[in-house]
Amino acid sequence: MGRRLRVWSHRRGIFLAISGGLAKCANQHRCPGKHTGNHSLRLTFDGKSIVSSTEICHYVPVQPLTSYRFSAWVKTRAVTTDQGVRFQLRSLGAEDTSVAVTPDVHDSEPWTRIELPWSSGNGVQELQICLVRLLSDQIENKIKGTTWVDDVALVPESVERSKP
Repeated sequence: MGRRLRVWSHRRGIFLAISGGLAKCANQHRCPGKHTGNHSLRLTFDGKSIVSSTEICHYVPVQPLTSYRFSAWVKTRAVTTDQGVRFQLRSLGAEDTSVAVTPDVHDSEPWTRIELPWSSGNGVQELQICLVRLLSDQIENKIKGTTWVDDVALVPESVERSKP
């Protein structure tokens, strides 16, 4: 089953919606795997393999030489190893191919907002956003547990951010 990210622009920024492999529910108490709305992306790791890529990426149009704030809400349950999932932002442009990464979330954490300021370089008109996991240097480095991702956004810094 493929996962697809849909992007839409709004005067307050760029927002992503993830479809495919979703946890859908209408009641937060019956389905704790969402932050807002009816959907979140749920990743379940079975502890049988070393995962370094989720292959969940999306390409987002951006304006050159513009400051943005990336944010997402992440929740984890019993995620093992010292490396959980994080987001990687890669500039796509002839002059700039820089990479920025957010902190990871592992163990068992409630919904946690992850934020990262990011600026597009000269000539950068596209950003690749991927959900990744760095390799663990622990002996027991096979990841197990569940991670949920919701409310992913990339908003220009000059736009006043709304609170989720």
